[in-house]
Amino acid sequence: MKKRASVLALVLLLAALISAVTLTTAQEGDSLNYGSVVLGNLDAQTTSAQYTFTGIAGDRVTVTVSGATAGMNPSVTLLSPTGETLASNDDSLFDFSRNAVLTYRLPAAGTYSLIVSGTAGAFLLTLDANTAPNMATISLNQPVTVNLPLTEPGQVFAFNTSPATTTTLLIDASPLGIDAYIEVVDFNGRRIASLRGDLDNACLSFAPGDELNEVRFGIAPNVTGSLMLTLGQGTCLPGTQPQPPVATFAPPVFQVTPINGACTIGSASNFNVRSGPGLQYSILFVWAARQPLLVVGQSADGQWYAVQAYGTPGWVSSSVVTRGGACDQLPVLTPQPPLTATTTATATTTATATATGTLTATDEVTPELTVTPGTPTTTTEPTIEVTPGASPTSETITPEVTVLPV
Repeated sequence: MKKRASVLALVLLLAALISAVTLTTAQEGDSLNYGSVVLGNLDAQTTSAQYTFTGIAGDRVTVTVSGATAGMNPSVTLLSPTGETLASNDDSLFDFSRNAVLTYRLPAAGTYSLIVSGTAGAFLLTLDANTAPNMATISLNQPVTVNLPLTEPGQVFAFNTSPATTTTLLIDASPLGIDAYIEVVDFNGRRIASLRGDLDNACLSFAPGDELNEVRFGIAPNVTGSLMLTLGQGTCLPGTQPQPPVATFAPPVFQVTPINGACTIGSASNFNVRSGPGLQYSILFVWAARQPLLVVGQSADGQWYAVQAYGTPGWVSSSVVTRGGACDQLPVLTPQPPLTATTTATATTTATATATGTLTATDEVTPELTVTPGTPTTTTEPTIEVTPGASPTSETITPEVTVLPV
């Protein structure tokens, strides 16, 4: 009787799992949603299948394509809304099956495409996503304190590496024995460093580059204390505590492939595409590692490349990429100056004049004010404090304003 009950429970569990996953048969060109699981097929006439989905900037999507019939070996490619190849994968690196898996952080809102190709047969495609996290920025030499337990379990911090020098991340724990897990991932979610326990005076070092990284935490909700994160440059310096092991993460050598003989850049790591040739310009996109990018010009000093990314002009530091193709005769382009906020301020100057004695109806109090300009609008509001000896019926206030030139 117990055996029959166990078998019945197992059947009910399997039925619940099957009903929880919506398996659909999608046709080429169908639109998918996050969480979709679709069954497709390739044959001699249909050598590839294309699907679309809508995402927003910051979504990190994971696409898995598995062969559902014997001998089916799939590959998958992700295209941007403008048709550029963002990422592709043929086989998973973490198992021996013929699965194609890719993870990518979407750079902008729009409709993206997935191209599935490979040998003939049926395949199973799943599309999952982690929505854009709420990230706080760690600035250079400005320590950030993370109080425990975390008020937001998914709390994420971001920092940018420097193209000119090594970037360091110093971690101090209070108390010293906090059991916490810290993970540093790149913009597309690839783990590049991790630490657990003994975090006091720990230091991570990152090779020069213009790349946006994220710091994530794995800490039990009953752990109390704080972690201090400090972003610096140069090498990790020893403090009063014994110097811990220093982990340095350097990008591997990368050979870029020219596009139709034109000048092309690329890198083994992600790199930022900025709105102008300098770190003071905002980041437009994060370009994926190992993906070529077309160069259309350069800055006057040759330190920055002008590029076209997703149909938008941008700039990339020459120190963080490798170039290939016809790059010797690039035109010199003049960028637009960085945008600065223009604020119209209204300043109110209050003058206080103190009069003693007796005022009559014809007495005049003339306060003298000195105003230094620097704001577009100056409003003068004199305040009169009167020590009366008699009750005047009226006073005439005539402020005199002297403006000193800057």
